[in-house]
Order: sequence, then C-alpha cells, then structure tokens
Amino acid sequence: MRTGDGTRTTFEVGSRNDPFVRPAGWIALDDHGVRRLVHKLVDEASGGELRIIGLIAYRMIEVGARAYGMVRIDDDRDDTSEAVEEFADACFYMAKRVLRLAMREDRQRSEGGSV
Repeated sequence: MRTGDGTRTTFEVGSRNDPFVRPAGWIALDDHGVRRLVHKLVDEASGGELRIIGLIAYRMIEVGARAYGMVRIDDDRDDTSEAVEEFADACFYMAKRVLRLAMREDRQRSEGGSV
C-alpha cells in the first residue's frame, strides 16, 4: 500500500500481516503504531472515503465520547445487543428515506414530470 507521500506501508493489503485481515495485528500495535497506521490510511483516502472516515470519527469522538466517555475495549457492555439495536435503527431510517424518495418519484411521474 502506498501512502500519500509515495512511501510504502509495512504491509500489503490482503497479506497475512495486513491488520485489516488479521485484527490481532491492530491489537499488537501500541497507540502510536495505530495512530501512524490511521494517518497513513487517511492520507490515502479521498472524496467519499474521506468523508465517511470523518463522519465515523466525528460521531465516535465528538458525539459518543462526550456523551458516554472514551471507548474502553474491555468494558462489560453487551456490544452485540447494542449493535443489533443500532443496526435496526439504521435500517428503519434508511427504509423511511427510500420510501420517501420512491413516493416523490411516483408523484413526479403522475404529474407528468421526469424523474
């Protein structure tokens, strides 16, 4: 993988030492190593990827951490149940949005407009 400055990272995407393929790779890194890896990934991102990374980081740090405190990987929260609840909420809002768009398109068609 190439970084924004053209240098190579210490792993190839999809290789055995790719921390995305082997999450244990992330666990083995200290905070400084993770920070360097995240910086390299952000440097390579652009357009939509960069905006998605920004949105997730913003929600996690600026919204979540302020409301609930910093993330502790080893806390006793039931992450599976919370993920199911959050995913169900996301599905609801996405379905609502899709239906709203479909209804708007149907209205425009019935009024003789183009979609």
